[in-house]
Amino acid sequence: MSKTYLLFGDEKQGPFSEEEVRAMVSAGKISRQTLHWAEGMPEWKPLGSRADQQSGPVTIAPPRRPKDTSLVVDFKDTLRNRKDLSARSKPITAGKAIALVILFFIVLTGMIEIFGRLLPDAAAQFTESVKKISAAK
Repeated sequence: MSKTYLLFGDEKQGPFSEEEVRAMVSAGKISRQTLHWAEGMPEWKPLGSRADQQSGPVTIAPPRRPKDTSLVVDFKDTLRNRKDLSARSKPITAGKAIALVILFFIVLTGMIEIFGRLLPDAAAQFTESVKKISAAK
């Protein structure tokens, strides 16, 4: 009984028995478009093309992934790049923190001004609340 290897993005997994592959297909974990390879196959092919059991050169290790992987989405590479970005980020400095606080109060003042024109009573109450909080500090 031949063992089958499956290709998920750049990752080769296996070997799996024919029964394991059938169970994964019926469970919906893989589809007929999932690329597979078994000993004696010259290249990776979709599971749906079962005519791939042709005689060919017998190799011991699975061949490299196919050149045309335009339909394969590599989520692990995307996550790896995201981790690289977070590793390069620097902690915020005191100057940047102060600038952000000032920017926050500028935006807050603009919002108070806008709401003051739209809702005069609510804006007055909000302004008093902000003044009380500022005075408490």
